[in-house]
Amino acid sequence: MPLIDESQADPVKLIDEEVSLMPNNDVEGTVTVVPDRRDRAAVTLSTAPMDASEIESAVTRLRRYHLGDPDAGKQCTQVSDDLLPALLDPYRGRSGIRYEYPLYLPGPENPGESPLARPLASFLADAVATFAPAPEGARMLRDNLPRLERYIDRKLKNASNPVDAKSLLAEACMAVQDEIDLDDSNRIRLQQDLDRLIEAVESGSQFLGYGPYVAIHLLKLAVHSHSYIQRTQFVAEIDERIRGLSELLAVERGKSVSSLAPDALQQKVGAASRYIDTRAFSGVMEHRAQGSVNMSAERKGRIEKVLEILESYDADSEEMQFVAAKGSPWLSGDHCFQVTSSDDPCASAKTLYEEQADTYARIFSACRIAQLEIDGIYESAVHDSWFENFDWEAFSAHELLLIPTVVALVTAEHIAGDGMLSLSRLLNSRKPVQVLAWVEAHGNPGAGKEEDQLQSIRTELTYFGLGQRQANVVQSSAARHEHLLNGLQAALSNSRSSLYLISTEFTDGEQSPLDPWMMSSAAMESRAHPFFQVNRGSDAEADAVSFDGNTQPESDWSVHMFSYQDGQGEKVEIELAFTFADYCLLKPSLKEHFRLVPPGCESEDLIGAAAYLDSSIEKPERAIPFIWGVDASGLLFKVVVSRALMLACRDRQNYWRSLQAQCGIRNRYVEQARQEVRAEERASAAEEREKLIGEYESELERVREEANRDVMGHLADVLVGLDAATLIAGAGTGATADRAEAPAAEVPDQAADTAVEVAAAEVAEPEAAEEDDISFDEPWIDSILCTTCDDCMTINKLLFVYNEDKQAYITDPKLGTYEEMVKAAEICPARCIHPGNPLDPGETGLDELLQRAEPYN
Repeated sequence: MPLIDESQADPVKLIDEEVSLMPNNDVEGTVTVVPDRRDRAAVTLSTAPMDASEIESAVTRLRRYHLGDPDAGKQCTQVSDDLLPALLDPYRGRSGIRYEYPLYLPGPENPGESPLARPLASFLADAVATFAPAPEGARMLRDNLPRLERYIDRKLKNASNPVDAKSLLAEACMAVQDEIDLDDSNRIRLQQDLDRLIEAVESGSQFLGYGPYVAIHLLKLAVHSHSYIQRTQFVAEIDERIRGLSELLAVERGKSVSSLAPDALQQKVGAASRYIDTRAFSGVMEHRAQGSVNMSAERKGRIEKVLEILESYDADSEEMQFVAAKGSPWLSGDHCFQVTSSDDPCASAKTLYEEQADTYARIFSACRIAQLEIDGIYESAVHDSWFENFDWEAFSAHELLLIPTVVALVTAEHIAGDGMLSLSRLLNSRKPVQVLAWVEAHGNPGAGKEEDQLQSIRTELTYFGLGQRQANVVQSSAARHEHLLNGLQAALSNSRSSLYLISTEFTDGEQSPLDPWMMSSAAMESRAHPFFQVNRGSDAEADAVSFDGNTQPESDWSVHMFSYQDGQGEKVEIELAFTFADYCLLKPSLKEHFRLVPPGCESEDLIGAAAYLDSSIEKPERAIPFIWGVDASGLLFKVVVSRALMLACRDRQNYWRSLQAQCGIRNRYVEQARQEVRAEERASAAEEREKLIGEYESELERVREEANRDVMGHLADVLVGLDAATLIAGAGTGATADRAEAPAAEVPDQAADTAVEVAAAEVAEPEAAEEDDISFDEPWIDSILCTTCDDCMTINKLLFVYNEDKQAYITDPKLGTYEEMVKAAEICPARCIHPGNPLDPGETGLDELLQRAEPYN
């Protein structure tokens, strides 16, 4: 989803007259900006007069720099520290950015009843709505919610750990009361609403800021949501088993003589024993063994051993255990989780899980044996050998979730180097151990410490994890908490080893020009750290892979509109691709890979980086790739990119296309399958069309034959019904008849001819109407054959529309041209569009169009 989505923003007026644009809560990852430097329209192209010779000289230097000439690099202008990629210029200064963090984390006692994490703004708005549902309710509080957000956000800036939500919100409420000047009555009203807001916060809930350990806290949250209910239910199961076994042993003890002793009777009677003389009661009872069959010593010993194991279970044991490399920041950082050090975290995590599994194997086997004993179905011959070899591979899915989650905290450099073998063994061990690795999106984890990280093909650990056939892989970012949480939960749910590759952009020793959240978002947007998931919970490989969360996944690079003012003050809008080179411009350590193009230097050899990476460019040896950058004063520059960095961009583009192919985008086999399906659809449509045409012609022939029979029948009726009296009168006269013979004979002949013509006309009228109905002069569509492919809609949406069955028909032929009719017929996969004859005889190119239309009429 987009890094920048201002189309979803609604203006909100704050108390201090600052204007903020709020993101749409339904769109994850959108951010908005409050410009704190200048209006965005003030971005202006840097210009200066240059003659042809100066331009040629500058282009020559820039080309030499691009190709790696160090002397040329010294002669070109270096980029300033305040230069940002043009698309990120509006996001200078953290104070103007409002995004999903801080997060509100519900109390640990309510997993699954609400989202695991919610943006603070969303939580506060919903909390107010619980006690003031009307839009105008608690108006003062609603107006000051942004103040509460800002206070909490400042308190949690780069915080390592979550903090108690109720106490921090109470502190923020006091600060807001002190900040604004209200009279006593309004102050009391606001305080009442603030108190109700604080009461709406769940007990044990927390606020989590975007800090260096945010991914670990989200992992802890996902683990707790998966295991809390199971652990609670398991404690209840153990209590039930303990009661059942205790009752079995109590019954067995009741069979012995010692159960009739005064002390035993007092224990059985309980509190009421003070009203009974248990010694006298024991004296009058018959002291002999009770019951017909005693429990075997073997069974009794087994039950007592199982009972001891179940009673020793610690319900408050840790849900997670972490292992990190010696010297790593997680061992000394200010965080609220315990970490064990190791020279080889992956190997140590595997060993630690095995130890935990052995401990829980005793507990799970004891729980199962207890149920068998309570049900009275334990068979030594069957069950003894089973439980002697009972280990983690025999655990149920429910039991696997009860084992404390073991997590190896590593860097991408470690597992791409010395830790590669241990990682491979762990991912193939089938043990559900989690590996959480931090990735620097611009670097190459497989490169040596002294090696230039852009000089070799990048080691993609996601692809390495993809090769481990039973391992989950999640490449995500804490900047998109919903995507990360979804990946964590999906991986934890199928109890397999998992590799998480996370980008947070909290780096040591390098000051980034933007907020870490924005830097992490830029890494995803530029394909430096694309989102990708492999969930082995599905047996189908196609269902296991997910490409969700990436911006414009069908394209090589995400493309956005950008506007600026040219040298004449005119507004110019262009499409800009956000490439890996744009992201690298944010890294101070990579500034040497960029040089400014002198203002006014215009040349056909200067080509945008995205176009340069397109292999179809002409004269690649002359091409000089550039990106757009904006400095703090609002000047827009072209920035030439070094050849080494462009090769790295091509490598990231190649990796991106590999991931696309895994997900069915630009996949040769998928495209082949689509073509086969289309061919089958065309063949089926052609067969159906031929069938319909045959039926139509048969029906037309039948109608014609019926019409002919009707004509002849009507003619016969006319002839039979002529006036016979006239004929008789003419035959009975003498000379008069002779004189009138010729006219008398002509009368019936004329009448008969007239009658025949009338009859023929009457029968011919419906036939002519039928012919008019099936005329092929006008364009028409066999709508029943339409496959809803949308191809004709792309040509003219006014001419071609869908009916209620989503099948195309022609609204009015006059709304389009004959050329559009022919084009639509040519691209129609069902060949159901028939252009007919042109309605406008003056349209150009009709001779050619009629020839093209002939196969479809």
